[in-house]
Parts: sequence; C-alpha cells; structure tokens
Amino acid sequence: MKLENDDVEDADSSNFVKQSRAEPRIVPVKTNSLGTVSSTGNLLFNALKIYWKTLLVVIYPLVLLPVFLHNNTSAFRCLYVVLLMAGYWVFEALPLAVTSLIPMVLFPLMGVLDSDKVSLCYLKETNMMFVGGLVIAIAVEYSNLHTRVALHVIKLVGCSPRRLNLGLVTVTMFVSMWISNTAAAAMMIPIIEATLSELEQQGIGEVYESNDLEGKLAEVSEGKRPTKTTMCYYISTAYAASIGGMGCIVGSGTNLTFKGLYETIFPDSPGVEFTKWMILNVPLMLIIMYASVIWLQFWFMGSFRPNSLDAKKIRVGTQGESVARKLIAQKIQEMGPMSFHEKAVGLCFLLSIVLWFFRKPQFIVGWAELITEHQVRDATAALIVVLLLFVIPAKPDFIYIFSNDESKRPKVASQALVTWKVIQQKMPWGLIFLLGGGFALAEASKVSGMNHMIAEHLRGLLRCLSFTLWLSLD
Repeated sequence: MKLENDDVEDADSSNFVKQSRAEPRIVPVKTNSLGTVSSTGNLLFNALKIYWKTLLVVIYPLVLLPVFLHNNTSAFRCLYVVLLMAGYWVFEALPLAVTSLIPMVLFPLMGVLDSDKVSLCYLKETNMMFVGGLVIAIAVEYSNLHTRVALHVIKLVGCSPRRLNLGLVTVTMFVSMWISNTAAAAMMIPIIEATLSELEQQGIGEVYESNDLEGKLAEVSEGKRPTKTTMCYYISTAYAASIGGMGCIVGSGTNLTFKGLYETIFPDSPGVEFTKWMILNVPLMLIIMYASVIWLQFWFMGSFRPNSLDAKKIRVGTQGESVARKLIAQKIQEMGPMSFHEKAVGLCFLLSIVLWFFRKPQFIVGWAELITEHQVRDATAALIVVLLLFVIPAKPDFIYIFSNDESKRPKVASQALVTWKVIQQKMPWGLIFLLGGGFALAEASKVSGMNHMIAEHLRGLLRCLSFTLWLSLD
C-alpha cells in the first residue's frame, strides 16, 4: 500500500511539473503611473510635431466660425475667408499656391462671389503680363545672355575692389529691373564667388578671416567667418536685387500685384502704365541704390576712412586690379563669340522694352493707338515678344536649306529661342495662382463691403487715438 501511495504521489508531482511547464504563472508587475503619463505625453508631443499642419488645416477653420456665425453677412463671410487664408499662408499649413485657390471654393459656396467672377481674377491682364515677363526673362537666362552682359559691364566699370563692387551692384540692379529679384541674385552670386576665389588664389585679398595664431587650421575650419569685404559684395548684391525690382513694372511680383489691385479698385482710371512707372521710379531706384552702396562701402570697405583697417585691407594695387581684369577677360573668352541665339534673344528683349515704352508714351501717339481704338495694355506687348521667342529658331541654319553644299543643309529643324519644356521647368506657376488669390480677395472685399466695414472700425480707432493724444497734450 505504501508503494502504491508513493506511486500516486510521484504521478501527482509529475503532473504538476507538466502543468507548470505548460502553463507558466503570470506574476503581476507594479507599474509606475508617472512613467506611463510621461510616455503618453511624449507620444502626443511627437504626434503633434509630425501632424501639426494637418491638425491646423482641420481645427483652424472651426476656430474661426464665430467670425460670421454671430453676424451672417457677406462682409463677415469674406472676412472669414481672409483670416483663414492668412493663417494658412503664415504657417504654410498648405502650399502657398494651394491656399491661393481657396477663394475659388469658398467664395461661391458662401455666397460672396460667383464662380465666373472669381475665375476671372486668376487670369487678369496683370497675370498675363507677369507670365509674359517671366517667359522673356527665362529666354534671356536660357541663352546665357545675362552672364555675358554682366561680365562686359564689370570689365567696363573697373576691377579695383570698390569699382568691382559698384559694377556688380549696377549689373544686378539692371538685371533685376526685368527679371525676378531671386533670379537676379542667383545669377550674380556665382560670378562674385568665382571672382573673390580667384583673387584669393592669387594672394590678393581674403574671402574668409584667418587667425594668425592658428594659421591654416583656421582657414579650413567649418565655422569660417567672411571678411568685411566679402560681406560687402554679397550684401550689396542682395540689396541691388531687391532695389532694382522697383525700377520696372515687371521687375517684381509686388509691382504687378499693386498694378492689378489698383486697376481693380479704380477700373475707370488710365491704369499703371509702363512708361510712367519708369519715369517715376528709376530716379528713386538710382538714389536709393547708390546711397546704399556708399553706406555699405563706408561701413565694410573703409570709404571716406583712408586710415582705417578696412581701407588698408582692400588696397590691392595695380596687381590686384590686373588679376581681376584677367579673370573677367578669361571668362568672356571662355564664352566665345556671341551666338545667333544670344543676339536674337537680345533683340527680342530690346523689342519688348520698345513696345512697352512706346505703347502710350504721352509725348507722341503710341503704336497701339495707331493700330486700334480698343484698349491695348502691356500684356499684349509682352505676349507679342513671347510669340516671337517660340517662332524664331535658335540656329540660323535655315538659310542653307537651298545651299549647293549638301553638308550645310539642315537635317532637322532648329529649336526655337526658348522651348516649352524649359518654360515648364523654370516657370514659377505657383506665383500666378498667388497673384490670382490676392486679386480674388480684393474683388470680394470690394463687392461684399468688407473694406468699408474695416474702414469704419479703423475710423473709430483713429478717433480714440486722437482723443488720447488730445488728453496727453492738454
């Protein structure tokens, strides 16, 4: 019996071992509530950091709903759209061009403007002039004519540090009158960089400040600091690209935006004309530009301070001028003779200036008035040149089509001065929608009465300010 009991006990123990192996026991673990809260907070923070734009797109319109819910009029509904687009633009929750398309959706749905009227704002005459000016600028850049002009002007002005800076500024300002400020700066920066690097290689001047105690180690360190002369070149170029844009109506998107808004608010006015704009703004542009150059050279190059350290650093002598002149001449030589492509684009560019200037010059009868009694604006002149750029071939091999020499006859047609593929790649299409969105807001604020509502509120604010000023003076 005892053996039987022992066998039963052994069987029970073996069964217990098997059960313990098959079903492991779960031991409760004490959790830290503070650690759980902190990990959850980190997850929420990471989610907000990743998806904050999406949350802003969804939540911000809901936050703005009280703007027109308490007073559901057309003016407040327009104000709602303006505030919504302003928030999206400031935080870039959506691409700027996509945000500019919001009026096309909300104005018709909210009863502010019809779809037809909103659509017309995106293809106004100003937008077409903007497109024409950009195509002409792209054609100049595509032919590389702008680089040749820049190098020749620098060579003409002189190659001492101050004259070189003056020449670069002048070229940037002139180029920026006809193309965008960004494109003008992007064109000139590589020229400045190559010139300064060559001067440094010849032992004339320094691009970066060097520590005499550390020698070469300071020059190759990552935290290099540019010299004052280098800073003067780059800062003055940025100034010139911005200031030059005010000299011509097509030189900056802000000019065209003003033109479109002015002609929308005052439809019966003569409009902003190319000739009058240049007569008014070119003298102002020159005064601001060269006053800025004098100040920058005084601050960075020691102008009017002959005994200063800055003035002594830029005294490179005739050797430095000859090196800079040699570099400019070398770059001109590398470009080779002026091609037919460059000449044709240059003539088209000059033609656009002539057409813009003499469309309605006031002192004589303009060419548009001689052709038709209908109103012809600057966009028509720009698009005439655009059509020519797509018609005129880039190579003059067509003149040998009937040549007796078979080797001279063209096998395929030459490309035009500019191709649509190049336009597609370099045209900032988003800016066209951006202009259209601004014009749609202006039109809606006018039709809905939002501009008068804001003016009334500002009038009350001015009264409060005048009363406060009266009390302070009393």
